[in-house]
Amino acid sequence: MPKGTKRRKVSMPKDINASLLAPSTVRLFGRELITLDLVAGRAAQVSTDSRYKGESPLAGLLKQTNLHLAYILAFSYEGRYAPFHTPALFIVRTPGDPVVEAGKAIDPARLGLAHLDGTITFASDLKYWTYDRSDQTIRLDLASGTLQQLVIDSETGGAHGHRIDLVGQESSLSARLGQGNY
Repeated sequence: MPKGTKRRKVSMPKDINASLLAPSTVRLFGRELITLDLVAGRAAQVSTDSRYKGESPLAGLLKQTNLHLAYILAFSYEGRYAPFHTPALFIVRTPGDPVVEAGKAIDPARLGLAHLDGTITFASDLKYWTYDRSDQTIRLDLASGTLQQLVIDSETGGAHGHRIDLVGQESSLSARLGQGNY
């Protein structure tokens, strides 16, 4: 960058499909859960490590106001719609735009798709968020299960107390006890 030139943040154009940014645009599909104004206010106090010059992109994201937590179910990229294998929580910058607008037909181009075939049906309350693929984000993965699965096994590498049983197969105490209340 020439000396004396100021950096300018490039924002997404109104019609992203008619710009040079179209090939790198990602749309996230999901539902807004909550606004994170209080969390973002506290996050503004996050200090950066003095070893780094400037600010971390993620610390910059958290310092923004009016952040939202969204449950993301799918995305579109390069004209392809893809559901997530496992939906996840994302911090997003806006409340999102509705996929289905009241009284209007769904415009595939607005969703980053070339066409809508009969296999895609959108829920009436679904929203989408438009980003560039190089934007920084925060994804919070969800997991559900027993405390054995989510805490003990995941943090210790599996059940403890491995031994060889009478038929020569490796087993553990939790596998021998089986299901039920004790």
